[in-house]
Amino acid sequence: MGRTSILALFKEHLRRITLEERLQRNPVYPFHKVHREDQMYELELRQNSAYYFLVTTILCIASVIICGNLGQYEYLTVFAFVLISSIYLTIEHWPMVRVVINHNTETYSVHRGSTLMYEGGLHNIALKMIEIGSSALTMYQIILEAHLLELQISISYKMKSRDTLKHNALLLSDNLGINYFDSHLPSKRHIVRHRKEG
Repeated sequence: MGRTSILALFKEHLRRITLEERLQRNPVYPFHKVHREDQMYELELRQNSAYYFLVTTILCIASVIICGNLGQYEYLTVFAFVLISSIYLTIEHWPMVRVVINHNTETYSVHRGSTLMYEGGLHNIALKMIEIGSSALTMYQIILEAHLLELQISISYKMKSRDTLKHNALLLSDNLGINYFDSHLPSKRHIVRHRKEG
């Protein structure tokens, strides 16, 4: 078996893993339980923009080297400015973002690297089903929404089947113990487990 066939099989296997299968393996996917006895769940990820800025940095370094070797010095200042900007943005977006749901204290927190960015009540975090597309083809996706969470965290792939995705979203919402909001705003399908006090 060649390298390409192994890679093709791996990609095929990845495509077949649905949210339902992931939830069977880990009932709180994409989160994981911090301690077995505690009701704390954690999600760690890196922003996609960090990778875009890293690629931009590499391309700018290559452009500066090529322009310098070709004697095109009038373009060096532009590439140098973009290079410095992309290095700064890569460093700024590189730290991991960590979301922790803590049912012991009824709070959730968002950390960027080792810095606490926000801590608030569980009423400010929820799973939400969103509609993507037009009237001809409507796709659905589950996202994690939280107050002051800078990035939109996709929990599922885009799917045509609303009912299957809704079932998985309700299951995940129940396992995590957080609110769920349906794609239709005036809906009786919202599940509100936590409300703002007062």
